[in-house]
Amino acid sequence: VIKERRFTLNISIADEGPAMDVLNTICATFRGALVYSLGKLTLAVDMPDEFPVMVFNETNIKATNETFKPKHISGSKESEVISSVDVSYGDPSNHYKREVVRVNTSDSNDGLELNVIKNIQSLDLPGVTRRSQALRFAQYQIAASRYQRRNVTFTTSTDALTLAPGDVISVSQQLS
Repeated sequence: VIKERRFTLNISIADEGPAMDVLNTICATFRGALVYSLGKLTLAVDMPDEFPVMVFNETNIKATNETFKPKHISGSKESEVISSVDVSYGDPSNHYKREVVRVNTSDSNDGLELNVIKNIQSLDLPGVTRRSQALRFAQYQIAASRYQRRNVTFTTSTDALTLAPGDVISVSQQLS
């Protein structure tokens, strides 16, 4: 088993640009995002095995017509699910020229099923110089597209003001 740091960044900032754009470019290489909330700049990172910081259910979601109903539950279409990802990274063994690696889903269209829509996403990871990191990033994008497909919109109390973008929450509904 080969062990390596999950994320590394080898970047030289040579161009002038807005600081937030540069920082967001750096954060994107490790699935992070800068969040400005309540007068503070914080870092939100997609971490595995995070536990929910708040639970939403019938007790704290504002009801419509005396029943628990989120305002809107939606999901993505099958045609929007990513089937392949092309990731560009700098290859140190080739004088840091941009190389592209493609990752396909195991059931992506191989030409035999004409009704399967091929949805290819292209990503550029500046500062990433390892093929293994580019591969993991592509695999994550495919998995997120496939498994994070449901969106729920609801109204709640001011207790939720303590939440920040990127916080993991739980939404439950008692079925009758």
